Amino acid sequence: MKNTIFKISFILAIFLLSVLPVNAQEIKLESLGGIHLNDSTQYVKKIYGEPKKIEEREFTSRHDVNSKYKITTFYYNNFRIYLFKDKVKYIVSCGRNGIKTSKGIQVGDSEEQLLKFYNLPVEDNTYVLNQPMGEINELYTCFKIQEGKIIRININEQANWDLLQKILDLEEQLK
Repeated sequence: MKNTIFKISFILAIFLLSVLPVNAQEIKLESLGGIHLNDSTQYVKKIYGEPKKIEEREFTSRHDVNSKYKITTFYYNNFRIYLFKDKVKYIVSCGRNGIKTSKGIQVGDSEEQLLKFYNLPVEDNTYVLNQPMGEINELYTCFKIQEGKIIRININEQANWDLLQKILDLEEQLK
């Protein structure tokens, strides 16, 4: 009798575990135009085709003058993707071009629309979504606001500050 109750209890427990939702929530990292950080060059081209323009720049690391690295920039319509070692490291949209976040927000949307989907802190007219990426890294999605409208969305990670600083310097040149 005890053996039968044990078997029924075991089968019921297995059934409940397979049917009930799991409490652990998987964090979906933000994307822009369907592109995520660390996507490959091939994937970007598969989604958007050949860019209108490609620039490759070589830099010397400020921490190691013997270390050089190359940043490749793909230019699309008011949409730029920066790649390092064949992986997306920075994405920016700065015009109403149909490029949206995973929640459907794009440049030109109102600040009110943004806040319907994202509960974010604001500083200097920029809302920033921070998401963990592994144990020591974070993904930043930034929404720049001017006169109540989104004028720029960018996504980057904090992993390599030297690389990020070079990309930000390149972005500054485009303003």
